[in-house]
Amino acid sequence: QPFSTVHTQHMDDATTAALRARRPVCWENPACDEDGGCGVLSRADLDASVRMWAWLRPLFVLLFPEEVTNPPWGEPGTVSSPLRRIDAMGRALGLRPGRCLLKADSNLAVCGSVKARGGMFEVFNVAAHLAKAFFGGLEVRESELQSVFDPRGAGFSSAALAEDPKLRAHLAEREIVVGSTGNLGLSVGLGAAALGMRAVVHMSTDAKAWKKSLLRSRGVVVVEHAGLYDEAVAAGRAESASNPASHFVDDESSRVLSFWATAPPPSSCARSSPSSTSRSARSGPWSCTSPAA
Repeated sequence: QPFSTVHTQHMDDATTAALRARRPVCWENPACDEDGGCGVLSRADLDASVRMWAWLRPLFVLLFPEEVTNPPWGEPGTVSSPLRRIDAMGRALGLRPGRCLLKADSNLAVCGSVKARGGMFEVFNVAAHLAKAFFGGLEVRESELQSVFDPRGAGFSSAALAEDPKLRAHLAEREIVVGSTGNLGLSVGLGAAALGMRAVVHMSTDAKAWKKSLLRSRGVVVVEHAGLYDEAVAAGRAESASNPASHFVDDESSRVLSFWATAPPPSSCARSSPSSTSRSARSGPWSCTSPAA
């Protein structure tokens, strides 16, 4: 079932016992409806996030030309990773060849981890809301930044976030803060810095030195903590709360961060009906042909 912040108290005793015994379990999230919405994540939000990722493609080409203009996998403008066959596991599961696939998000463009989607999605989502308010002469509330930006009717291209000097000057007045052991901080820091925003990453003691160095080389402020993850997050949250022009990317409670997995499908994919019985690989409401050997 789609992601939702539902804890074990929502599971029955038999399910919990099976998990503790490490037995295979199929658990249906009671917070999910038939259309795939789960708790705070609605189907409308999911569809808007797919449109958002597609809308961002021209911007990604401008900001990260080496990584996404002609990616080794995926389509131009996408933060993509390869889909690899793992037939040995497929055979162990009794599946036909080509039916067991591994999404290698350790190879994601720009940041090299799955957090390249989540962190960057939230940063660019914030920037899109700020841009819409800027062009409309409006103020934006922090609560609005926790809603998924829907580019339909936006009235401007995502490329404006890279090419419009007045908008860039406006974004430079804003701050993005995050607490991280490394990967989330890397995606948030690199994304915010590429937009010209002030980026502050609070990093715990176990963060890798090369990640700190890379962030600093892009102009990101890295605050090192002697303690673990919780300390870095608390410090980042407190710093952001003291600045009305700041937005904190909260890995523990962010709503928008949950839409990391909704990158638009390749153009070869088709929208599937809920009752579809297609034998192709399925990912949410999309149906795509499995890659060839």
